[in-house]
This record gives sequence, structure tokens and C-alpha cells, in this order.
Amino acid sequence: MRIIAVRKHKPQTWGENTVKPRGPRRRLPTWLPFAAAGAAVLLIVAHWSLTHPWGTRPAATILVLGVDDARDGLTRSDTVLLARVQVKPRPRITLVSLPRDTRISIPGHGDHKLNAAYALGGPALTRQTVEQAAGATVDHTVVVNGAGLADLVDALGGARVTVPHRMDYDDTAQDLHIHLQPGEQLLDGRQAVGFVRYRSDGQGDLGRLRRQQTFLKALARQAATLGSLRRIGAIDAAFHRSLQTDLTPRQILALAYTMPGLSGSDISASTLPGRPRYLHGVSYYIADLSSLPDLLSPEGDPQSSAASSDNDVTLAVLNGCGRNGYARRAARQLAAAGLRVTQVANAPSSACPQTLVISPDAPHCRSAAQRVAAALRHGKIVVAPDRTPDRSLEIIIGEDFHPSPGF
Repeated sequence: MRIIAVRKHKPQTWGENTVKPRGPRRRLPTWLPFAAAGAAVLLIVAHWSLTHPWGTRPAATILVLGVDDARDGLTRSDTVLLARVQVKPRPRITLVSLPRDTRISIPGHGDHKLNAAYALGGPALTRQTVEQAAGATVDHTVVVNGAGLADLVDALGGARVTVPHRMDYDDTAQDLHIHLQPGEQLLDGRQAVGFVRYRSDGQGDLGRLRRQQTFLKALARQAATLGSLRRIGAIDAAFHRSLQTDLTPRQILALAYTMPGLSGSDISASTLPGRPRYLHGVSYYIADLSSLPDLLSPEGDPQSSAASSDNDVTLAVLNGCGRNGYARRAARQLAAAGLRVTQVANAPSSACPQTLVISPDAPHCRSAAQRVAAALRHGKIVVAPDRTPDRSLEIIIGEDFHPSPGF
């Protein structure tokens, strides 16, 4: 018998310097580069879409209308303002309030108060009226329902504002109850509605317009915080309950994406210059509508508007009427309107028949002078070209001045 020996082979081990045999080379799928390129294109398109709500334009003008409850079967616009919303080269919002009593020509209806345009033809006719009168193109419209505004404020987490003075007002018929103490505070939705609707401080609609501007700036700052993104579901639901707009969902999402980080200096507000006047027994606001384009884009440079804001102008109030305490009462009235009074003193002459608002020849000072005259309901604006265009106005209280009730 033949015996065959079988050798067992030890498994081969590979040393550090031993070259391992290469296995079959794996090839990338041919579709992978195309998929990666497609994903990159989608990301670029998505980013562009989220950072360009107005397409290739850097800004858009939005007409914002706050409507009240129907009276006599008609709904009127209680608030009318234009907002220029800029996203390039940096985010910025410019607000211009148009007093609702502004005397204006409504196409097809003749001269009326501005708020009548909504009653006669809704947001479309109001938009046409503003564009025709001011020569300013309106790109979009937002209609805010007052009843839903409280929900929107609560969804955003409130609005932090400074209440200038005590506010107490009750109207059972409208279920409107306003009780606010002075000072900085976080207002909930119900309190915010009271803040923007209050008008019992002797300043009427002009005082309310300034509070609405203060509120809108506070609301914009709150909406721009990163914390609001955590409440996006509640905000979206409240948004649809309280607002009616032709802005697309993509544009709204893009604004939410680009506006976080907006600071107070990036939001400016002003009121269309003019003065109250009675015509044929009816109270109107006679406004300079031709100034709207400049107010929406100060000096033609969006970045210069922060530097030229009339909010930074200081006021020296001088008593020239010969009646004790009238300069101080005027100063309180101006402070309640959001203007900065830094000096109260006597004028060189105590026999000035007319209140004068003396302003340097600078756009921000002229704008502040219009606000002063509107707040006092008196005052001839005198532009002094020889004055240094710093940031100060001189107001001489004349014999024609009568303080508003409460001041």
C-alpha cells in the first residue's frame, strides 16, 4: 500500500513591506457626478430664492392697510402706510405713514379723505389712489385685520415698546379697554392693539400714527429674532388669520430668512409732512404727497437713511409768548410725539406773535421740522441756510400756541 503524505499549508501572512495583491477596482457609478452637479445647482437656486424675495431688484414697496370694523356697512382703512423693504446690499425697512384724513383725489370719485378709498374700492383702489397721487409704484399690498393683530403679536412673543405716558380709555361698544402705565414693557396682543388704537392724548391721528410706527418697528425687531423661528408654526397660522396679501409664500419665506439680525438702526419711520386744515367744515390733513419718493429712499441712498434719520434731531424749545410754563408744556407735547427735547428756556423776545420752527437746510432737519409743526399743530417752518446743518432745531413758542389737553 502506498502512503501519500498531505502537507497542511499555513495561512499566508503579510508583513509590513509586503505588497498586498490588488482586488478588482471599483468604478463609481456613471450617474454620480451628474447627481452631485444637480444637487449643487438646486442648492444654489434655493439659496438665491431665499435671499432674493424681489428677484433681481434690491427692494420693494409694500402698501400696508390696517382695516377697522365695518361701520354703516363700509370698511375703512384705519391705517395707511408705505414700507420699503430692502434686502440688498443689506436688510433695511423704511416706513412712511400716510394720515388717513389726507385729502386726496380718488380715481373716479373726486376728492375725499384717503381712508375712503378702501370703502369705495378696497385695497386695489387704495393702491391706485396712492400711486396716482404720489408717483410712487406700489409692488405689493398687505391688509391687516385688526381683530387678528393680537393673535399675531402673541405668536411672535409680544412687542417691546416704551409707553410715553399713562393711557386709560374704555369703549364698551367696541370692546376696547386700554390701561397702560408709562415705561418700557413687553406688550401682549391685547395691550398692543390698545397701544396702536389709543388717541385720547390730544394729538389725534398724528399721535396715533407715531405710536403705530413705534409698534411696527418693535414688531419688526421681534420678528427678526432667531427665537421667532422656533414659533414659526404659530406665527404662520396667525399670519393667515390676520393678514391678506398678494405676497407669495416664497417671498414671505425669503423675508423670514433674510431679516433675522435686523437692528433698530436698520428700521426708520416718518410721517408724510403736512398739516391739519378745515375745508367746508370738514377736517382734512393737507399733505405734501410729492415728497413720498424721497421719504421712501432718503437722498437716493438706502445706506444714508440711517445717518439722516430725523429721530436723532434734538430740539431747543424757547418761550416767546410771555405766558409762564408754555415752553415746558410744548416740550412735553413734543416728547410724547417721540421727539428729543434737550433744552427749555426763554426766547430773547417775549412778544413773538407766531410759533416758529427754525431749521438748518438739511433733509433730516426739514423732516423733523415737519414733525414738530404737526405735533404742536402750530408753527411756521423757517429754513435758515446760514445755520450749520448739525442735528438741532430751535422752536420759538409764539402767542398763537395753545397746548393740547393733558399737557
